[in-house]
Amino acid sequence: MVVTEYSLLRHRRSGQMWAVRLEGSELTGIFGPVVEVVGRAALPDLPYDEDHDMAEWVVRYFEEFTRIESA
Repeated sequence: MVVTEYSLLRHRRSGQMWAVRLEGSELTGIFGPVVEVVGRAALPDLPYDEDHDMAEWVVRYFEEFTRIESA
């Protein structure tokens, strides 16, 4: 069974926030940059995009992000 997790991440250098959808260990959706902090309950309802280039950027530079919220 694959668990879907939603997280809000802040990019340390730019300060931009991104919401991501993870299914297991795979990033399957991204939304952002988010202009304000989104509460945990609202994360699953965001209009996630399956932008593979942006998802690859987040995965490649994941160490540059800080997790703010998870659901």
